[in-house]
Amino acid sequence: MGFFPEAREHRIRRDAGIGSTIFKYCVRGAGWCELEGRRFEVGPGDLFVLPQGLSHAYGAYPDRPWTLHWVHAMGDEVPHVVRELGVDGRNPVVRLGQSPAAVGMFEEVHQELAGACAPHNVLFASQLLTHLMGLIIRLRREALRETPDAHQRVRASAAYMRNHPERTRDLGTLASIVGLSSSHYAALFRATTGHSPKQYFTRVQIARAEQLLSTTGDSVKAIAHRLGFDDPLYFSRVFRRVKGMAPSEWRRLNKIG
Repeated sequence: MGFFPEAREHRIRRDAGIGSTIFKYCVRGAGWCELEGRRFEVGPGDLFVLPQGLSHAYGAYPDRPWTLHWVHAMGDEVPHVVRELGVDGRNPVVRLGQSPAAVGMFEEVHQELAGACAPHNVLFASQLLTHLMGLIIRLRREALRETPDAHQRVRASAAYMRNHPERTRDLGTLASIVGLSSSHYAALFRATTGHSPKQYFTRVQIARAEQLLSTTGDSVKAIAHRLGFDDPLYFSRVFRRVKGMAPSEWRRLNKIG
């Protein structure tokens, strides 16, 4: 599996297909896919599925290159997933919508396989992939029932921040995930949560830092790096601004055990 950011030159053709089923989730930009000679458009929030053994091709539009999360999967359960999604040779593209949760799950599986592929890493990644496939099926069903409005997508992005406090996102990336311009996203986020996206995520990070300070023996420097702060001194200043005391002092007063 992997991730292609703004893949301008991305173009593949396999006339004989391959031995795995391909799942590709577009989060930005646009492109196309062909399955058994039929061509389909792909845009943000679309998942296209290319079943194993079928002739296929796909590519990004040069003026709007897509950003894709992708996985090639094999196994006895894959045909069940394909059937649940309603995918066949006449309909390889399914609408999931802009889902920060799906992006997060793709990233988790990718991160698990990015290092050493020891048996326990592969086993854990396979279980994460099962979770991801279940999420994709649920998103597909929800998309068939209704299209979430912008406020719902903003709330979903806030939930993504809470669930992934260790993954820093810039405003443009968060906005693109939910299909909004940066200015529109920032305004809706403040209206929905009472905070700017940056303020909200900072509070999420500090809440996670509190948990780590009280329950682990990790150093303040290690916790800072874990939460995406390159400069531990800056992390300490942010922590003090939010909590009114230094991380070390907060730990002394709140350490568990």
